[in-house]
Amino acid sequence: MVYTFVALFAFMGIGLGTYYYLGSPSLQNQPLTTRLAAIENLDVDDAVAKIEAQLQATLMISADGVFSCLYMCVKELLRRR
Repeated sequence: MVYTFVALFAFMGIGLGTYYYLGSPSLQNQPLTTRLAAIENLDVDDAVAKIEAQLQATLMISADGVFSCLYMCVKELLRRR
């Protein structure tokens, strides 16, 4: 029983320490209405083109297979919302 609590607190401590080190707890929150407004004004084709350009620049993968799958997945997810 004691080991369970020690493991639980150790896990929580590691999680909070990692968030404090890697996360940004000092940044302000973004209001939900602002984030939703950005989604409402989103052009799917432009967004997918930006993602493809970033992936090509970083991963150096041809645009044939992976990006067409990515495009279809993103388009389907945005269609469902």
